[in-house]
Amino acid sequence: MCSKARGIGSGRVLQTMFVSAVLASSIQAAVADPVVVPSDTETTGIEARNDLIRVGDGAIVNGDIDNRNGAIQLGDSVRVDGSIESRNGAIAVGDELIAADISNRNGGISIGPGSQVEDVENRNGSIVIGQNSQAGDVSTRNGSIRLEAGAMVDDVETRNGRIVIEPQSTIKGSVKTRNGKMSISGASVAKDITSRNGAVELADVNVGGNIQSHNGKIDVAGRSEINGDVVIDLSELEVSGWSMGSKTELEIVIGGDTQVAGSVVLKLPREDRSHHTGRIVLGPNAIVVGNVVVSQGVETDLRGEVGGGLVVED
Repeated sequence: MCSKARGIGSGRVLQTMFVSAVLASSIQAAVADPVVVPSDTETTGIEARNDLIRVGDGAIVNGDIDNRNGAIQLGDSVRVDGSIESRNGAIAVGDELIAADISNRNGGISIGPGSQVEDVENRNGSIVIGQNSQAGDVSTRNGSIRLEAGAMVDDVETRNGRIVIEPQSTIKGSVKTRNGKMSISGASVAKDITSRNGAVELADVNVGGNIQSHNGKIDVAGRSEINGDVVIDLSELEVSGWSMGSKTELEIVIGGDTQVAGSVVLKLPREDRSHHTGRIVLGPNAIVVGNVVVSQGVETDLRGEVGGGLVVED
């Protein structure tokens, strides 16, 4: 009986040793060395799993960079003749990158100043486009977008995140956000600015299209030029099922030396206006070339110039 007991004990010792060996192997794999491309060298495409990818200054990658469960770090003046993609790891890029598309899931994207890339897309992470960088469309879901001073991109769009655009930036298309605040200062937007469930704050901007918001505030200040309409229009909104205690305050403020080439419109829901209040403020130096259009119940404080006049609708 004693001999049998010792045999069982020996089996447990061997099992423990085997499990320890497996764990040690797993730990060693988890802390594997990063994939490194030295500075000023040239290589083919790079693919990694569970490892960091690090590319040195001035390196050239002839192909895509693809990482899963690991970060990607690129030095200054790197050229990638392909796309850059990561999942579950941040992408951090130095100055003056040249690359095609950049995409990520579950990690941030940061692009250094003076870079030239194509589309930048992210899910569950933020995007930063560095000073004087150029990109195609910039979009993210569940993350913020920041364009630093002098950046030039096509369209900008986010869902569930804030948009910040710094001075001297140029957006060749439109800017859209859902469930997030938008702040644009000293920049140019060729087409429309649209926000849903978030405030729009603009200063010293040039907008080629319309500005539209739902369930938020629009504030235009400084020496801004709006070549379209400024609109909050909830006239077709169905408010059935809203909580009786909720009330949404809608406001449009046109201040500074702003000029609006179109009309300024604020309409409350037709069905039931008890859940919304509205107000339009036009500063003393502001100009609206078209009309100021409001639904009944909207307050107006019009100290500036209105070319078409005030129109009150049912």
